Amino acid sequence: MKVGGTRARLARLFEPRTLPGRVLLGTLVLGAIVLLLCLIGLTLSSSTLVTIFLINLVAVVGLGVFVGNSGVLSFGHAGFMGLAAYASGILSMDPVVRDTILTTFPEALSGISLPLGLAFIAALGLVGVLALVSGLAISVLPRDAAAIATLGVLVIVNVTLLASEDVTSGAQPLYGVTVELTWGLALVFALLAITVARLFRESRTGLQLRASREDELAAEAFGVNVRAVRLQSWVLSGVIAGTAGAMLGHFLGAFSPGQFYLTATISIVAMLIVGGATTVSGAVMGTALVTVVTEVLSRFENGTSIGPVDLPELFGLPTLGLAVVLVATMYFRRDGLIGKREIDVLIARRLRAGRPTPTPATATGGLPELDDGVAAAERS
Repeated sequence: MKVGGTRARLARLFEPRTLPGRVLLGTLVLGAIVLLLCLIGLTLSSSTLVTIFLINLVAVVGLGVFVGNSGVLSFGHAGFMGLAAYASGILSMDPVVRDTILTTFPEALSGISLPLGLAFIAALGLVGVLALVSGLAISVLPRDAAAIATLGVLVIVNVTLLASEDVTSGAQPLYGVTVELTWGLALVFALLAITVARLFRESRTGLQLRASREDELAAEAFGVNVRAVRLQSWVLSGVIAGTAGAMLGHFLGAFSPGQFYLTATISIVAMLIVGGATTVSGAVMGTALVTVVTEVLSRFENGTSIGPVDLPELFGLPTLGLAVVLVATMYFRRDGLIGKREIDVLIARRLRAGRPTPTPATATGGLPELDDGVAAAERS
């Protein structure tokens, strides 16, 4: 009896009835998981791996805000990352160092040097403008055409960074960028990204966008402005992805446009698909799994010895492992490791298991089924 009562109280705890309550609970659960993963990474590996994991997590969460809620696949978010990395790095760079590295830097801009925080914000503002301008076109396109258009955003940003040699150093690495990011600060950014993503997902706009993902015509029939909610999601996700790019730039201190192109795009898309594109929990777990797989396989890439067995050099082994994980996920779990429901919702369902079947009016604890698409948008 005592066990049943405790279980019932826990079930009620994991079924908050308000939007702030749901967001807070989801953030706390995912935050605890992320912190645990960080501590394991610090114990078994290094702070460098943990920081890279957290940067990737912010990028994947940002991608999921658009892809998971709209159902439109995006290949352009690595472009937002690159633009933010360059903008924040150049704006915060010491003028003397910048003039030494970029000998043809425009004189009109040579005196500009912002504190790191302001440079970070300015870079995200620039990303927001690009996302807004590109989103005006992408939001009105059919789903498949919109996905191709996002690839155009990636190409445009990459070509611009390569062609602007006076400002970005072109194809050569830009170095001398302020290195300030620690794993603790990266953890703060990751938790903020998770909170914003959960807040958007549980909001009225998020519900309406997910309704359009399931059936666009039906959502419009219920009064959902699909173009508007898709544009809002695109801009927000672009800014979050830009945050990851600026973080990466201030972690590495030197980077080139190639680091924000196809390889980065494939990596963050794969992480999202592996974990589950429709949930923030999926972004977290997918990033963690892919990071572990690539890190382990990278240690065998240059050849190693396991007891009496000598393994040869296997160039590209981490990429091969990523491909295997992606294909296996698509074959065995098409909705990703987590599926279509957040971890806290799954915990609540598990806690309700074995309890008396509730009446239809209370079947979900008074909460809407957030993935019921059009019905959820109508109730909101």
